[in-house]
Amino acid sequence: MFHIKIPDDPDVKKQYKIIKSLMTYPRTNTEYLAENEKDKVKAVIEAVKNKFNVNVEFKDSKKIFDSSKIESHSAVIPTLNLQ
Repeated sequence: MFHIKIPDDPDVKKQYKIIKSLMTYPRTNTEYLAENEKDKVKAVIEAVKNKFNVNVEFKDSKKIFDSSKIESHSAVIPTLNLQ
């Protein structure tokens, strides 16, 4: 892990909290999602569509959802915390 020193400025601290809540790091080399994560992916897609007014559609495919290819963790999924 690492530590980031944040200036003592309320606006900077607020922005840092927002950015921190959106960041992640890959914990695995897996490029697949588990079949039981489909509802979570649908929720993320809906959040993105609503927030950014874009046309994104859910695709149920073995190229995306294949639990048999997952070693320890699924691939990284974007957060629902869209600000």
